[in-house]
Amino acid sequence: MIWIALALALAGAFLCMKNWRFGVPIALLGGLLADPVRKIVPGEPVALVLTPLVLLGLSFLASVMTEGPVRVWAVSLLRELRPALLMALAWLLCSAALSLVRYQNPIMTAIGLLSYTAPLPALLLAYRFGLNPARVRHALLVYLTACTTMQLGGYFAFLGFEWPLLRQVGEGMVISSQGLTLEAYTGFFRTPEIAAWHAATAICLVIVLVTANWVRLPSVALGLLVLYLLIAGMITGRRKMLAEVALFLAVYSWLLMRRGGGVGRLLTVIVLTTGIVGFALVAWTAATPQLHPYLIRGFTVFGDAPTRISDLGISAIVDSVRRFGFLGAGLGVASQGAQHFGSDAVPTYGVAEGGVGKITTELGVPGLLIAVWVGLLCVRYAKRMILRLESAPPQVRRFAYGVIALLIANISTYLVAAQVFGDPFVLLLLGLMVGISLALQDRHGAPAIPTKTRRGRRRPVAIARPPRRALPVHGVVPR
Repeated sequence: MIWIALALALAGAFLCMKNWRFGVPIALLGGLLADPVRKIVPGEPVALVLTPLVLLGLSFLASVMTEGPVRVWAVSLLRELRPALLMALAWLLCSAALSLVRYQNPIMTAIGLLSYTAPLPALLLAYRFGLNPARVRHALLVYLTACTTMQLGGYFAFLGFEWPLLRQVGEGMVISSQGLTLEAYTGFFRTPEIAAWHAATAICLVIVLVTANWVRLPSVALGLLVLYLLIAGMITGRRKMLAEVALFLAVYSWLLMRRGGGVGRLLTVIVLTTGIVGFALVAWTAATPQLHPYLIRGFTVFGDAPTRISDLGISAIVDSVRRFGFLGAGLGVASQGAQHFGSDAVPTYGVAEGGVGKITTELGVPGLLIAVWVGLLCVRYAKRMILRLESAPPQVRRFAYGVIALLIANISTYLVAAQVFGDPFVLLLLGLMVGISLALQDRHGAPAIPTKTRRGRRRPVAIARPPRRALPVHGVVPR
């Protein structure tokens, strides 16, 4: 089995180097398959989680060799964030040096550095890749097909199958809820957090593709697919996936209502899907009583949200500064995966579960302030991006707005639950989404022209222009 996995990895690496455009779908497929392969390889090597990073890195190298070097500051978002990004990089290096001096653990420090920088190369590669909507559609269909297939593992585990591929990596997790002990069914994924995140992401992407008319799927089929992914996510016991989907739908509906058009199509999809899902859940719960506790636990996420935001927000910052000081404990001490290399010797439990607490714990108050600065610049850029996309073709506009809504939902999830965002594949996938949305904006959106501000400096803003015809995404040019 090890030799088969190695042969598949080498074949994927060869294809990535042969044609860099194959790299994105291959990296997406490799990132998903790395989890079941890790379960059957003796010792469950942590290095397998780097598979998508290696594949995407090879694709990036091949693109540089064939298309020329990528100009980082030519990407509009990175150019907008340039001062803040340079400051963030400088502080990351300072925190890395602090971590090395304190713990003499270069692997832990490298994992911490990777957790903050992994999306950047994916963004740059996706910026080139995303200029062709048809290519983007094909890559997302590869991801959705593989992800949907792997979610079957959760159902097999729920039904009592005890295959080695269905167990959790490591010690495993059980959940206490409503006085009951629930097993977290992870299926073919390595942890419940990862399985739930992919289920929620797949639901959001399917809705985006159908709403943007990039995929033609009957309403009944869409409802059944969403039901399948929703239950697969809920039996993991990770209820935050419901909050992510709900927030995505709220933001996406608002964007389409205000700027994008097509909100009627989205609302039709939501209403029909909700009806099918609700009816099926009631029927399935009546037929399968053991599913009921998972549903009850899942829907409590909305009532507990204010408490979690309060506990993992200001309280986490205060506790982190009290325990680790103004400069933090050092890079890597709270990063996912670093516990295999000694980070568990630093007691960060209780303050680093949310993203705000994690940043404060690792990077201190200066790192938190830089993160806030980057966030504010991103909000300002997002406003301009939404304005520029108004002149894009409807298919492209609706897809790009869906990606923006998905990113907003993930940022909100990160603030209260940062563990899953330590996975390299999750970071790479989000970086790909950002790069694709930026490429679609620059390819189909209105151009930016400079205007004078009060201080005399010139600031780019969007100007309106006649919309372009979108490139065909499923063999039909949109009207």
